[in-house]
Amino acid sequence: MAKQKLTRRLVEAMAPGTIIWDSEAPGLCARRQRRDVVYSIKIRIEGRQRWIRIGKHGAPLTVDGARKKALQLLGSVNAGLDPASDRDAAKDQITVNALCDRYLLEYAMQHKRPRTATDNKRDMANHIRPLLGQRFVADVNHDDIAAMARAVRAGKTRTAGGESIANRMVSLLRHVFTMAETWGLRAPGSNPAKGVKAYRETPRERYLSMSEIQRLADALEHSTDESPYVVAAIKLLLLSGARRGEILNLTWKEVDFETRLLRLRDSKVGPRTIPLSSAAIEVLEAIPRMKGNPHVIPGIKTGQPWRGIQKPWSRIRARAELYDVHIHDLRHTFASMAVTDGASLVIVGKLLGHKKPSTTNRYSHIGDDPVRQVTEAIGDRLADIFGGGAREAAE
Repeated sequence: MAKQKLTRRLVEAMAPGTIIWDSEAPGLCARRQRRDVVYSIKIRIEGRQRWIRIGKHGAPLTVDGARKKALQLLGSVNAGLDPASDRDAAKDQITVNALCDRYLLEYAMQHKRPRTATDNKRDMANHIRPLLGQRFVADVNHDDIAAMARAVRAGKTRTAGGESIANRMVSLLRHVFTMAETWGLRAPGSNPAKGVKAYRETPRERYLSMSEIQRLADALEHSTDESPYVVAAIKLLLLSGARRGEILNLTWKEVDFETRLLRLRDSKVGPRTIPLSSAAIEVLEAIPRMKGNPHVIPGIKTGQPWRGIQKPWSRIRARAELYDVHIHDLRHTFASMAVTDGASLVIVGKLLGHKKPSTTNRYSHIGDDPVRQVTEAIGDRLADIFGGGAREAAE
């Protein structure tokens, strides 16, 4: 077996199918495959001949780097270690992709609501898998999770980012790695997502004024080129304060005209009821029912709800010149109107289906003006008693 010193020029000129053995590092060779040159070392460990792949030629692996790695492996064998066993053990490790698959199958689909499990699957595909999917579960550390959060926040994944999405990904990974510990895939207490600091989130506060609501109503009235189901969905979102998914996935069986309620079998917070105003009832009664489709807002596919309301919403809001209004802002507008009309935060929380009072507290400041009005009215009544003499002296 002839040997010669491997050089970059020699390696890059190799013809497909050829092997060149290095004269500097015993057992090191370069093998030209169809496209790549691969460095390997043939080494004898405890009487057995083993092949260990070092890597492909090219940045960052150079000829000198491959030779250095080969000599390190030889040194390990001379010290009584078995680098091949470490390689075989690494093959048995699972990746974050595999962990996500198991989490979805064995936990999310078994113990979470179907809609939540679907959201988990989407978030993993859009954010977690592209950034961490190829990493071994046992190797992921605190810095990796923090780096992922920064990338998600900066929008460097498949969909738009932001603070809230980054925080949600860290929270999801925190539970995924908790299950990894339960399944024996990581040491107890080694969860890498614990202690990753959450970003401060700035709640979006965009409420439509009465004049803006009128512009939206006019735009809906003249949107004859849009599906009547989309127009009805937008009206229902504003009239009910429901979440987008609650309206788009609504079925006729969940509409109780007699009691004027939407009786949702499932939502973000589980089963809940939504009271309906006369205006909302009128919109529902005007919606044509599609044969063979149980949904109030039916989609194009047989038996399926409407998908993709964002594009028609963008066209409608442009007609109304409400370019900065998101469809979720209709829900915020409903809440703000309730608070302005004197509804307590407890009532507003029930109307919106909030689990935590802290979620509803974002609307607390909206009631400042009514409170100020009451304070002024009381002050005017007491002024005659406490300030009457002072006013008379001034007059």
